Amino acid sequence: FLEHHRGWSQLQTLTIHCLPGSSLAPGTLLERTLTCLPSLKHLHLSNLPANTFNDSNLLSLPKLESLTLSHIAGITSTGLSSFATKANSQSLRALHLRHTPLTSLPTLARLLSHLPKLKSFSLVQDFSPLMPEEDSFSLWMMPYLASPNLTSLHWDITSHVPGSLNDGDD
Repeated sequence: FLEHHRGWSQLQTLTIHCLPGSSLAPGTLLERTLTCLPSLKHLHLSNLPANTFNDSNLLSLPKLESLTLSHIAGITSTGLSSFATKANSQSLRALHLRHTPLTSLPTLARLLSHLPKLKSFSLVQDFSPLMPEEDSFSLWMMPYLASPNLTSLHWDITSHVPGSLNDGDD
């Protein structure tokens, strides 16, 4: 796989999908492949095991225009929060998180406020990101969820019970 990608210096879009329960071996294969793709702008990852793609890999991504993470168990809110402030994330125009655990409302706020070129954001998961108890005062002191450039927002919290509000609706 790696040898086949060494000659693809003009490749701009890469999608990697693993079947549930499968692996991508060795664990450094994706990281090494990305270093061979200098023109990459759009990366879509789906169902990668935690030992293949995690917070450390997220923080070492090259500059991208769009990033889609679907069913990526190795990513945490802490990693996403750190990613928002990395220099390589500043070119991101689209970020789509689908069943990649975003548990923290402050992390969501950091993503929206620290990615200056972000135009499109999607969050699809079974549960709502929540405000940690120790940060609840901060919510009242500022417009917590704000983005000056966002033009497209897809918000889908799938644990909704018909006829009632859940934390995502609130």
